[in-house]
Amino acid sequence: TAPAGVLPGPSRGSAIAISKDDSVAVMVNRDVGSISIFSIAYAEDASPPTLKKTAELAVGGEPWQVAIAPDSTTAYVVLRKDQQLVKVADLKTAPREAARVQVGSEPTALALTPTAARPSCPTSSRHVPP
Repeated sequence: TAPAGVLPGPSRGSAIAISKDDSVAVMVNRDVGSISIFSIAYAEDASPPTLKKTAELAVGGEPWQVAIAPDSTTAYVVLRKDQQLVKVADLKTAPREAARVQVGSEPTALALTPTAARPSCPTSSRHVPP
């Protein structure tokens, strides 16, 4: 098990991400420019977990990938069309955009350092660590 505040293994973005503590899932909605945030609840009897949509947050043009930081409350979203990286905070309470940065043309991937101190977003023209 990884220490608190450190990802348990390599990180990479995807269309759906699950938090380190398995309590939150975030999904990109590429066609409508938003992300959906879900809480995940586990039953005592080992039945399948229950997902509850807690928020949908407009983030911009063509959200492509999402990754969740090891704190399980912060996510990073790559916007392919808008050529931006968006930081989303407070996933478990009141999700909100916390920061946004331009990254260059065609960002299609996302990875986090083990502590999520630096997201990395390669583009077709350069590698941008915001």
